[in-house]
Amino acid sequence: VANAVRLLGLSKIYELWLTRMIKSREEALSLRVKLSFRKDKVMEEIKKDPMMADLLNMRKRMQEAKKVLNNPDVTAFFFVTIPLALPIAVVKRFINMVKGFDIPIGGVFVNMVIPEDVVKGKATEYMINKYKEQQDYLSIIKRDLWPLVRAVIPLFPTEIVGIDMIAKVADAMVNWKPQS
Repeated sequence: VANAVRLLGLSKIYELWLTRMIKSREEALSLRVKLSFRKDKVMEEIKKDPMMADLLNMRKRMQEAKKVLNNPDVTAFFFVTIPLALPIAVVKRFINMVKGFDIPIGGVFVNMVIPEDVVKGKATEYMINKYKEQQDYLSIIKRDLWPLVRAVIPLFPTEIVGIDMIAKVADAMVNWKPQS
């Protein structure tokens, strides 16, 4: 997301630069018309000016890209966090940055949450403490991000590798129901 935010910020600067370059080119071409003896011929040349055509084409492409990025029917940023302080803070900060560019927020996925049934029974002290810690962070997520949460994905016993594990993650996402 950081790279996307930097690129979006640079696009604003680039758009300002393009606008200034187009204005400068218009001024130069206008001056050329004023100073010419054969205005008709110069006007024809100006209409075919390759530099102006390139500048206008770049501006058009930038505007089209901006339309796509700002259209909630085709674009949305989704964020993934885990129940720890730093990832939660980073996601909250990036959500505000993305909103600053008028890009729709699709939601937040909370990943690697220790399921309650894991700490029942023969759980180690470490696992019980980690579960309690996550519950505190989940309360922060519920307080600050809950309307944006699209799914809470459990911590699986193994890494997510292969089609079977991806199917399990997809199933967890699709079947997730928010708890009050």
